[in-house]
Amino acid sequence: MTILFVAHSQDSQCVELMERVSNLSRGVARLAVDQLPSSTVCFGIRTPVDSRSIEVAGNRIQLDDVTAVYSPNLVPSSSPRGLADEALTLWEDEWQAALNSLYVLTPEALWVNPPTSALQGQSRMYQLNTARAVGLRVPQTLVTNDASQIAEFARDLKGPIVVKRLASMRRRPSGGRITRKYFTRRLSIEEAARLDPDRVRACPLLVQEYVEKASDVRAFVIGSQVIGCEILSQVNPETTVDWRHYPTRVVDGVREVDPDRWFCRPVSLPPRVVEQCREVVKRLGLQYSAIDLVATAPGEHVFLEANYGGGYRWMEKIIDLGVSDALAGLLAGASKSAGSAGP
Repeated sequence: MTILFVAHSQDSQCVELMERVSNLSRGVARLAVDQLPSSTVCFGIRTPVDSRSIEVAGNRIQLDDVTAVYSPNLVPSSSPRGLADEALTLWEDEWQAALNSLYVLTPEALWVNPPTSALQGQSRMYQLNTARAVGLRVPQTLVTNDASQIAEFARDLKGPIVVKRLASMRRRPSGGRITRKYFTRRLSIEEAARLDPDRVRACPLLVQEYVEKASDVRAFVIGSQVIGCEILSQVNPETTVDWRHYPTRVVDGVREVDPDRWFCRPVSLPPRVVEQCREVVKRLGLQYSAIDLVATAPGEHVFLEANYGGGYRWMEKIIDLGVSDALAGLLAGASKSAGSAGP
């Protein structure tokens, strides 16, 4: 039985999760999406027996033996040097098709998360509509590349708005680079009226009403388990609008969150919100998601988005949340279930 990780070799959250899973189950392997030419895939329709295997670090893995797959980003990266544009496109397309094939060739495996759910799982508008359908409050929202519509939206709300990306942040195929992080920006009615029409026209933006916060909450949904983390974003001016704008420090040459200036703590969510979060993730077709909510002063929880492969590592460096243990248990549990299943 094998638990397969399909991820970038420098994904530190994935590396730590692999170690935890290794303590619970034997047969852990990683297919590094930035080292694909050093791996071998071999699958097809053959007579008398179909061929279904991959070779990772010299070890051949039969796909029929894979019980669980953890794949936060099923995108090939770090292409061979010197490829012309046409060859690079071909390389990306063929490896992407091969990685996608892993899903259909492991029909009995638990995927965290299924690539077939990526489109709806990462669609902001689908997420918002799903959250509203299960009873969560969502901000009034507009998607447009028309500056006049944004100005009118702010006037209609009679208050500030926020502007954010419509697309999810993702790893690009060539070079393995991460799309730059764009922070949410708060605009007053007057600022919305002064937006440059030509710049806005360039691409659509996601615009929402600004919800006054008491704090931010990230609800981690792992299978049926929900773990809440309250982010005390309002105690620091840098994180008032977007808590991802966290203060950092450099430790041993690595930049990380400064725990003396960025604060979070475990939180128990109301049972109704817990069930709503579970239902959102279920309808998105996911096994894992990190749902971002706004906690308001009156005690309401407002849905912002569901992160397809949402991070938790830096939070667990500050407090004991148990997200990594829950994820490891989910993956290892699939392996144990497969091992105990009868013929």
